[in-house]
This record gives sequence, structure tokens and C-alpha cells, in this order.
Amino acid sequence: SLPVASRTPPVLWRSLSAALTRGSLVSCFIQAHTYSDVGKVTPDGLVMGHAYAITNSDKVMKGSEEVLLLRLRNPWGFVEFCGSWSDKCKDWDETDQAEKDRIKLKLEEDGEFWISIDDFSKTFNMVELCSVSPDSLEEDTAAGQSTWTVSEHKGTWVSGSTAGGSRKNNKSFWKNPQFQLVLQERDQDEEEEEEEEDNDQQDDDDKLDDGDEMMTAEEKKKAQKQKAKHCTVLVELLQKNRRQKDKTNFLYVAFHVYKVPPK
Repeated sequence: SLPVASRTPPVLWRSLSAALTRGSLVSCFIQAHTYSDVGKVTPDGLVMGHAYAITNSDKVMKGSEEVLLLRLRNPWGFVEFCGSWSDKCKDWDETDQAEKDRIKLKLEEDGEFWISIDDFSKTFNMVELCSVSPDSLEEDTAAGQSTWTVSEHKGTWVSGSTAGGSRKNNKSFWKNPQFQLVLQERDQDEEEEEEEEDNDQQDDDDKLDDGDEMMTAEEKKKAQKQKAKHCTVLVELLQKNRRQKDKTNFLYVAFHVYKVPPK
């Protein structure tokens, strides 16, 4: 979930554009403060408490002004936005035909419409993103450069074999599927921070190499911690095919992460 108010309109537009480029499924809604407000239609033709899909983002020139746009779709299709940059809005008359052809503008009552990022930020409250991979969350990866590595591991809980139960079952918990994860590369930070960290790390290396015998055990431990590389990891656990089985509910599952001490 991404609160619309948490980012300025241009930053929000870049974030959503990057997510769409990466193949994320993006939706948004106008918060209904009371139950009776759900389903109400605003003067601009938007439905409160109703999910809209964000299907595209683009920018067009209106005279000498660059306008950032989002394309939304109302799955119901029977009511459509009628504000600025909507299908029948005169804003399109001030836009070159080449621009309209490029974004494949369709002036049809099909539930799909364009809205400026400024109006979007004033009207909508929340954006929901369903990301196929963590790269969908990164603004700087729209050009195709991946900053994440995705690894998938499959395991099964087999009764009497690999179904060890929860941690309450001390004698069988170890039988559950186990996967070893080795983090080798640190996160990419800003260049200045990287240079500063590299300088600090070089200083620490010099201390360890030149004055190792003069350092106490506590000082050595502290120096080693300063040298440690930080790497972000996301772990997700999914159950396969449970929804496809009739009268079968989801099982209670969990995962635990343990730090293995160096050998």
C-alpha cells in the first residue's frame, strides 16, 4: 500500500511509472469515510470506495507545459471521469494529434480515462501495488537495470517425513524443509556514501592489518562489525494450488530465519 499523500505528485508519478514498466498490477481508490459513502459518485464522475486500475502513465505537451498523466480504468465501466483530461475535456484540443496518437487516446465511454497526476493526488487516497518481483518497487529500474536478484526454492511438508511442525515440537522441528541463504553483496548506496564507507573500511583494514596484535578482543569485534556488509533480503512464503482444491482451506504455515555462525 502506498498513501498518495506520502509523495509529491511528480515523485508519485515516477514511482507508479517505474512499477508499471516492471509489470506490477496497480490499483487506487478514494477512501469512503462512512459506509453510506461507499459507491457515491463525485461531481467529477469518480466512485468512492471503489477500486480503479492504473493501466498506464505518460506525459503530453499542452502548449509549452508538460503534463504528467495516468490512465485509469473503472472495471464497472458504467460511469466515467469527467474532469480535466477526461475523454471529452477541451484540454485535448490543445494537444498535438501526434501526441494523442502516440498515447493511443480513445474518446469512448469504456470506463477508461486519463487524469493528471495533480488531480489524481488531490482526489485519490491510496495506491495498491502487486509486484511480480521486488524490482517493481524501485524508481531507478525503469530503464531495465535490475537491482534485485530473485531466487525461488520449492519444498514440501510430507506427514511423517518433512512435516516437523512448529517450534513447540522440539524433537521434530528440525525435519522441516531448510534452505541456506548466503548474502555476499552489499546494498548499492549513493556514491558519496559508498566512498565514505570505502574510506572507513580501508581505515579499518589498516587497523586490523597493522595493529591487530595491539587491539583488545572487544576492539577487534567492533572493527569486524564495522567491516560487515549490509545486504537487504526479502523472504516470501507461498502455498501452491490450495485455491484450486475443492473444500480445502489454507494451512497454517510460517518460516523462521536463523543466523548461522561462521565455521
